[in-house]
Amino acid sequence: MALISFSQRIADAAQTITYELVGKDVKGRAAYYFIKVPTGKHASFQQALTSGAFDLKTYGIVIASGFGTAVPEAVRMNVMSGNLDEAV
Repeated sequence: MALISFSQRIADAAQTITYELVGKDVKGRAAYYFIKVPTGKHASFQQALTSGAFDLKTYGIVIASGFGTAVPEAVRMNVMSGNLDEAV
């Protein structure tokens, strides 16, 4: 059994993949989301995407969201540039 150092676990948790999703919220309204998923949860998140409804917060942090099926380009650019204060 290999031991993983505390600092290595922190570093691994900091590595994320940002996803852009378009779907429906819990009330059935069209919505878009940007979610940061830690690489350790990537596989289970991919499975959840094919299984139907699920809670995004189980797999990562929702960093931006809004209503509609078209993501405003300004929101997308702010998320991708890391300027999250102006992303939502």
